Amino acid sequence: LLCASLAHGSRPRLAGVSQGLLMKVSEKARHEALVRELLRLADGDRFDRLHTQTREKLVEVVSSALASPSLLANNAAAPQWEALCLILARQMVGLVHRFPQEAEAEEGGWLSSIGLKIVGLLDGNFEWIQNRGGELVASLIYNLLGMAYEHSNSPKLSRWLSREVKLCVRLMNHNTKRWQALGRDIVRALERVSHIEEFGEIWRQLLDQEGGKALGLAMSKPSGRGMLVARVSPMMGYDMMHMLKRVNVGRQGPFQKRYTQRFLRTPQSDLLRPDIIRYICGAYHPSNRVIASLILPRWAQFGWLYATARMPDIQEEIMRCILWDLF
Repeated sequence: LLCASLAHGSRPRLAGVSQGLLMKVSEKARHEALVRELLRLADGDRFDRLHTQTREKLVEVVSSALASPSLLANNAAAPQWEALCLILARQMVGLVHRFPQEAEAEEGGWLSSIGLKIVGLLDGNFEWIQNRGGELVASLIYNLLGMAYEHSNSPKLSRWLSREVKLCVRLMNHNTKRWQALGRDIVRALERVSHIEEFGEIWRQLLDQEGGKALGLAMSKPSGRGMLVARVSPMMGYDMMHMLKRVNVGRQGPFQKRYTQRFLRTPQSDLLRPDIIRYICGAYHPSNRVIASLILPRWAQFGWLYATARMPDIQEEIMRCILWDLF
């Protein structure tokens, strides 16, 4: 049924009927099998290898599932549905830099189309996301702030930018105390997009709140690992962890070259480098065995990301990331 639901192009009627039957699944075991299969398709590079229309259909199936009372009644699978929503949000990270020709197409081409579908999925299930709360809300706010920063200089992605700004502001307004307690990385992310009118208003409110004490309190607290992961796509994270866990010093050149070609090939992709460094600092803590071995150390990756950055202001931000987050 899932395969038929993801059918595209020539068989829309079959896809519609299959999706309707899929949403009527009632047994607990089938719920968990469905979300596991959706996670498998959405995670890693499998999502990139799907046909454009199949990707969009996958997002529609997830949206229908989240709107189905029979599926959401299975609380045991709720964490997996959360993980699925976050993985889809992370799949949007860096797309503009990986497919720059699509970003320059009329209205963003298929890039904008899939982005709007995923943002629509999150916006359409806002109440469910609010009820889940916790790390899901925190990660989505951080993810959306970063994407707004990425997309703010791409005029042809204006529709996508408008939708993600609207959703992010809605989440922040409904969770003011929660996001202010998320630590300094949320403050940094918000400051970077304060030139956007909607975020500028929230930024000024934070500066004025309690005479600046709220800002000082947020900056004194480090952000959690789960939130930092939200600013790297699944494959960006997997490939980086592969280098840090399995590649020896002196053999990292081909892996770093491949990483650059996949994720950092345009000058604008320098915007992702500080987020990658924060991810390494906050999400990966090598064991003593790894530190004592010949495996590539974190500082070597920091030096590579710094030395290959094209923008001087990004190099300055990378130095601040290393000083504030590593030490």
